[in-house]
Amino acid sequence: MAEKGEDKLLTSLNLSCPLCLEVFKDATLLTCGHTFCRKCLQNYDETHSELPDMVCPLCRLPTKLEEDRVSGLPANVTVNGLVEECRSPNEGHGSLEDVFKCTACEFGKDAVSFCISCSHYMCEDCHGGHCKLITSFFKGHQVVSLDDVKEKNISIDELSYKCSVHKRDDKDLFCEDCKMFICYKCTIVGHRGHIIKNQPDVENELKGIVDRLITRCDSNIASLKLNIEVIETKKEGVLDAAQKLRADVMEAVHGKINQLQEDERMLLGQIDALQERCDGDLDALREYDLQRINCISRSMTMMQDGIKTRHLEMDKLAAHSIVCEELDNLLLETLDDTSATDIVESVQEVRFLPTDDMHQEIGQFSNPSCRVLSKFELPKHIQGMVKKTINSVVIAQYGGQSVISIDSNGEKQDMQKLPSMFYYDIAFQSRSKMVVSSNSYYEIHVHAKDGSRLATMEIPRGGDYPRVSIGPSDEILVANKSNQVFIYESSGQTLTHTVPTASAPKQAFATMSGAIVTSSCDANPSVVQVYDRDGRAGEAIRASQGEYLYPAVDSKDRVFIARVKKGRVQIALYELEGLDLRKKAQFEEQKVATGSNACYLVCLSRSMLALASGCWLYFVKVPYI
Repeated sequence: MAEKGEDKLLTSLNLSCPLCLEVFKDATLLTCGHTFCRKCLQNYDETHSELPDMVCPLCRLPTKLEEDRVSGLPANVTVNGLVEECRSPNEGHGSLEDVFKCTACEFGKDAVSFCISCSHYMCEDCHGGHCKLITSFFKGHQVVSLDDVKEKNISIDELSYKCSVHKRDDKDLFCEDCKMFICYKCTIVGHRGHIIKNQPDVENELKGIVDRLITRCDSNIASLKLNIEVIETKKEGVLDAAQKLRADVMEAVHGKINQLQEDERMLLGQIDALQERCDGDLDALREYDLQRINCISRSMTMMQDGIKTRHLEMDKLAAHSIVCEELDNLLLETLDDTSATDIVESVQEVRFLPTDDMHQEIGQFSNPSCRVLSKFELPKHIQGMVKKTINSVVIAQYGGQSVISIDSNGEKQDMQKLPSMFYYDIAFQSRSKMVVSSNSYYEIHVHAKDGSRLATMEIPRGGDYPRVSIGPSDEILVANKSNQVFIYESSGQTLTHTVPTASAPKQAFATMSGAIVTSSCDANPSVVQVYDRDGRAGEAIRASQGEYLYPAVDSKDRVFIARVKKGRVQIALYELEGLDLRKKAQFEEQKVATGSNACYLVCLSRSMLALASGCWLYFVKVPYI
């Protein structure tokens, strides 16, 4: 009984976590000022572990995380003190027995009533003084006896849902635009023209969303588990291919064992390294699917726990709405059911080529080739391009009034929710937001998933229309053929970095490590160079006369560079060493359409690239290295 009394008091004092809806346990403070249970923040952080910052579930402002992440955040000493004080035993009584303390004075006596208008518990003395001034200072205030509250078996929360502006009116309406509860008068004063819903409708709608998401979660988890089983079978394929290679090697070594033992060890070591790398890559795919299952399950649990509460209010409803939206975006992520097959094929395509000369080395391994899987001609030149899934892109065409998506099979789809305008370049943020540049040297627009415009960014003018890309923390990178790269925070409202550059880049991409890969594209000379955010540069990669360089960065910070010259393109793979790019592999030349040196390269997966050249779009398969 005492515990029940404590919970009512703590809840009435707004000492409950917006995520778990329970009384704060180890209250932890974010830099934005919002407070949550430390355990709730740890669970929330596990679903966003790839980000360097924590985005507040309520206001979306970032909080910088140190190496120990949530454990390093400061405790909210004031809130923890209030919780402890409310739960401390009352001297002179064996138990609390639903005892509330007066909050209208400093003496801490037992409360006998509660003023809904003042939101204060009152002892007998304060109750008497309040009643004497009921016709003047406290006219219209509603005071209830705590004995009546206990007899009716209701909570103070149910009596105190009053509007802070219109004191006598209940906040029984929900503003969809502002994500807050209001009274009926507020719909006229401060929320005219907004979408207004009744509280029961909001609760039913959210419960319906949760039910549908749970169904999708179950289906998604089942698909991921099935994909994990497929990955396990693919590992057997790697083992079989590796064993066949060993047999080929041993057969060739049989007649040369005395002279070529060192070669034998080298070749077998290469096979072991190949198998180890492929096994490691398959294990990484499996772990990624398991991580997605855990993220989906945790988010689903948070929703289910939250929806069970009797009342969904203000910050709690807003937090759960955001969790639902993030889970919806997580479920939209394409299932990667092709990378495992690519890994196995990369091993199976390797051949051992023995030599007939006894005085030469035993032999060597063949390497899989780079090839064009499919190509499509579009009506107009492709200006901008961004990855959509592991086998599709979204493109903007010269002079086009819309953007379209197209996959490696040629299936096209208009992005109909976006407004009709000139699109020059495009990029996707999290939560399906799109950043676009148009035929303006000064403006970039941010659009929501439904196509509505969220923000317009004003940028310094450069020598060309701006190109955009998105960094690992959703920051927006802008290059416009000036001697600098502009980095804006995720909303596009604040310029956080201006990176000085030696050349005038037309493209800039952020790596997971924070470095910036730039390219001057079809300018002369064409240069690819890596910078840190203070403007320090690595060694530049320069094109020959009449040759142009176009880079793409994958999720592992590997950099593909396409060298385009007179209808031919050669793609090479580089790895970052500090701020320098070191070539790891170079693939065979491919023919592309002539007539335009303006190209665009996008990395779709570890073994799939998309290359735009003029009006042509190519999907290129590269060896899985």
